Amino acid sequence: DTLASLAVGATNVVGTIIAATIIEKAGRTSLLSASYLGQGLSMFAMAAGFTLPVLQPYSAPIAVTGTLLYVLSFALGAGPVTGLLIPELNPAKTRGRAVAAAFVSHWACNVMVGQTFMLGVQAYGLPAVYAFFGAVAMGAVAYVKTQVPETRGKSFEEIQKDL
Repeated sequence: DTLASLAVGATNVVGTIIAATIIEKAGRTSLLSASYLGQGLSMFAMAAGFTLPVLQPYSAPIAVTGTLLYVLSFALGAGPVTGLLIPELNPAKTRGRAVAAAFVSHWACNVMVGQTFMLGVQAYGLPAVYAFFGAVAMGAVAYVKTQVPETRGKSFEEIQKDL
């Protein structure tokens, strides 16, 4: 357990450091899209590892690798970028409330997932739950690509014009 926690924590820190060094060059929407894509593919890989008979002998390494790739994908985009993007999209007058609302919804969703994950696993099985979260992540990719403006290198006025 300690080694697994260390691996997850180290992966998260390394991913966040990488994101911090490339966010201005890569752009917010590129990092977000790649992040959600990586998260979705990680979930689908883990679902396949527990479902497909040919992969079942490798389900443990697939689960460990999938989990670490999920955490890395999160750390490269969905984690740090949203904290930067939300203030950039909101005027100074409402920025504080917008950030507060975003983080309240973030933690409310975390609680909801934490409280319902095992119920979902018991009702539908682990592969189905992983596939569901993979599909949600793919939906997030589509949303970012079609609805989220790129803010890198733009003034607030330019960002508002894009909205």
